[in-house]
Order: sequence, then C-alpha cells, then structure tokens
Amino acid sequence: MAILFAGIVMSHYTHHNLSPVTQILMQQTLRTVAFLCETCVFAFLGLSIFSFPHKFEASFVIWCIVLVLLGRAVNIFPLSYLLNFFRDHKINPKMMFVMWFSGKRSLLFSKPDMYVPGTQLLQSSGRSMSQDLHHGRIQMKSLTNKWYEEVRQGPSGSEDDEQELL
Repeated sequence: MAILFAGIVMSHYTHHNLSPVTQILMQQTLRTVAFLCETCVFAFLGLSIFSFPHKFEASFVIWCIVLVLLGRAVNIFPLSYLLNFFRDHKINPKMMFVMWFSGKRSLLFSKPDMYVPGTQLLQSSGRSMSQDLHHGRIQMKSLTNKWYEEVRQGPSGSEDDEQELL
C-alpha cells in the first residue's frame, strides 16, 4: 500500500519536472503497460473459463445481468446528477446512458462463485477445493503453452511455408 500511495503522490511532483517530450513519452508508455496488464487479466479470465466444470443455470445468469444493470444504474445516474450541480460542463442523459452501459465488459461478477466453498460447482465435482484449483492450474498451463506455441509459430504454420514465400 505504501508503494501505491507513494506513486500517486510522487506522480504529481515528477510529472511537472519532466520535459514536455518526456511527459508525453511517459504517458504513452504507462498507458501501453496498463493496456498490456488489462489484456493479460482478460486473457487469463478467458482461458480459465475452460479450466473448471460448469453447471449452467439460466436463472442465475439472468439474475446476475439484471442485478448488475440495476447496480450500475443506481450508482451512475444519481451520482451524475449530483456531479452536474458542481460542474460547468454538464453530463447529459445520453452520456449517462453510455457510462451505465459501458461498464459491463468483463466476467468478473461471475467468477467469485467458483471459489466459494459449498457452492453447487464445487460440490458437484466430487473433489476438494485444493484438487480443483490444482487441476485448474494444470489446465491453465496447458492452454497457455498451446497458445504460446501457436503465437510463436506465426501465421504461416511451418518453416517450409516461410521458405516458399522467400
């Protein structure tokens, strides 16, 4: 936590003491690193969806979607109206709708159910939680290795195809 708050406080000091070119370079570099970190998180979530046995329940999915939409609406619209009292550039209802709708881009709200002891998912597998996690890690490594090999191989698929193109 100390490193986080030191970084936040120092960013205000160091940013203004850099040359304009370095400021732009650092902003673009940090945005790129943030994008790569976010991509890694979503790639991990996307690959981990295949690592666990799933029991699909339509009512659970529908309730999750409804409650997420409701929770976002309860937060976005009142807070935006409250902010409009203190801003010169007001947030119009069209932008409030965009803010409300654009916040649902991940599967994070459905992932915690996998790790709660006593849920239907863990009980139905017949294994303990540590065995499930170990099995998931093995599958995750396997999927990641396969993906890495495909990326390293490139679009051509083999070295013979590359030699034909040259």
